[in-house]
Amino acid sequence: MEKGKKETVLELKGVSFSYGKNSVLDKISLAVERGDFVGMIGPNGAGKTTLLKIILGLLKPDSGSVSVFGKSLSEFNAPYRIGYVPQKATNFDPNFPASVFEIASMGRFSRIGPARSLAKDDVRKIEQALDFVGMLPYRDARIGDLSGGQQQRVFIARALAGDSELLLLDEPTISVDSESQKRFYSLLRKLNRELRMTCIIVSHDVTMINGLVNRLLCVNHTAIIHDVSNGIKEEDLCCPYDREMTLVSHRHEHSHG
Repeated sequence: MEKGKKETVLELKGVSFSYGKNSVLDKISLAVERGDFVGMIGPNGAGKTTLLKIILGLLKPDSGSVSVFGKSLSEFNAPYRIGYVPQKATNFDPNFPASVFEIASMGRFSRIGPARSLAKDDVRKIEQALDFVGMLPYRDARIGDLSGGQQQRVFIARALAGDSELLLLDEPTISVDSESQKRFYSLLRKLNRELRMTCIIVSHDVTMINGLVNRLLCVNHTAIIHDVSNGIKEEDLCCPYDREMTLVSHRHEHSHG
């Protein structure tokens, strides 16, 4: 790649999708560059989760094209490069037997293949990922015994252990208390700024992602993207909703730790 030229890690061109006769997405076009942090907002039922599933290849668009890291989804053969944290990642049965280390190791197996055993370098990579998110002291704890915020950190470690470069998060703090939310968003800032991980997050909490994201994707059947490098403005919030919204400051601060 030429020096100074930005790399497009995700590109959608004219993507449309319907559930039966119900049109959900209409001609969505979007380009995300390496190091971007994209916030996705929109009303319930607007198609945000559907859009993430299309990017992941879990749903096939009715029309249009999707490419990741310069390849169409049909040609893309490195799924470990995309990490995903779903809405319900925290809904664990407390008796679920997997440990923190075992959950994080799933990301490594997606990288090396399920038939291989973990080598010393693989174990070191998993432990480094857990250490980065502050969960290494809990490596042997059962995932079901952790708080919602701790569980989400383990899922971030799973993506890191697999060398993910694009991280998709679907309302990851929906069932997490406010203090854990702030710590989680600080972790995302660290991932984006220190590791240059490209992130796309669906969130209804605009005040929490304000100052974190540099682009805002407003989705409601169609999509409009705004440059919010200097902060989200009230006019940026009105496009995906039927009525006007107001940006209320809750004075949430993202730490740099």
